[in-house]
Amino acid sequence: MDNPPEARSSPSPPAQLDDKASRPLPSLPTEILQRIIQLTLPRLSFNTFRERYDTLLNLCRVNKLWAAPAQEELYRHVGLTGKQMGKRLIESQRSSALSPLPIKSLRALVGEDPPEAYTTFSQLERLVPASPKLAVLQIVAELDSENAPAVDLGSLSALAEGLEELAIDYCRFSPSPSQSPLLGKNLRRLTLSILDAGGYASLLASADLPQLDTLIIQTLGTLDPEGDKALEKALFRYAPRLRSFTLYFTGRRWSLERSRPLWSSFSILHTLTLDSHSPVDIILPLLSAPLARLRLRPPYSASDRFSLRALKDALLASPSRLPSLRHIMVPAFDARAEDNSEARASKRPLAELCSSRGIVLVERERVASGSFIASLEDAVDDW
Repeated sequence: MDNPPEARSSPSPPAQLDDKASRPLPSLPTEILQRIIQLTLPRLSFNTFRERYDTLLNLCRVNKLWAAPAQEELYRHVGLTGKQMGKRLIESQRSSALSPLPIKSLRALVGEDPPEAYTTFSQLERLVPASPKLAVLQIVAELDSENAPAVDLGSLSALAEGLEELAIDYCRFSPSPSQSPLLGKNLRRLTLSILDAGGYASLLASADLPQLDTLIIQTLGTLDPEGDKALEKALFRYAPRLRSFTLYFTGRRWSLERSRPLWSSFSILHTLTLDSHSPVDIILPLLSAPLARLRLRPPYSASDRFSLRALKDALLASPSRLPSLRHIMVPAFDARAEDNSEARASKRPLAELCSSRGIVLVERERVASGSFIASLEDAVDDW
């Protein structure tokens, strides 16, 4: 026969629906809706705020259940890239003083000239105290050093007592940190990026940050010998209580690598991030901390080649010092690069070594080459 008997059997009668089956499904809990919304958004960046804004506006139009968490997320993370945007936000916060926008994190592109292209520091002085839920503040500049915005750390401290995370990029301090120190009784995470040569040491030496456990330092080029000594001395204040530390030099010359007293003082360090030119084979044997995660960030310039051989040698030379190491993150190799044979040749033996020791080796995509802001965001959004 052409058709089996089953095909000729009479169809089953349609299922009878009861009253309960026709009722709408219960609403998802708010926490699940918030998580779904967060997963639909790109990571926080000056380059993604427009996309995040458009996506959240569309979610606000779905229905009332989606509108509430989407609107809350819309104002949770704010990026300011112009004077007019800052002005509108200040007016909004002041007009709703009894119920201000729930801004949790604020990324501000700060400058003074041209006047309309950047948020001014004076605007931040008005906006920060008007945002009681603010916990994360990033002050970012992309100007030349002569026009870098001036930051009064004392004034900033008084305005932002509730801050838990602070990033200061490419700014100058006026007055100096010794005259106007940074105070942060709740500050746990501090990022210092592209400051003048003496800015890192002077800020850290004078600051009062009793809760600090994460410190990120990104320098342009290298420090002079005096700057090395001053920074090393300042770091001794924080090293014993840091759980996460990043030291990134955009230049090829490294410093501080042979300071045994400094590196051995990181007694509880959990996460260490260095640049790919760092002498990791010298630094790792000096550590006494239970290091669990290690990251090598890519060279600042795309033309700089890098190798993972020093990292492999460090793991081989000090296996007893690194029993707690479980994750290593390295830069992804650029397949378009004309000469990456050294990098590729060094990856395979490292991967085999990590596999034999139960260490997870992860490659992370490289940020835009030569972009100070992209490099800063890559440092802040480390793992």
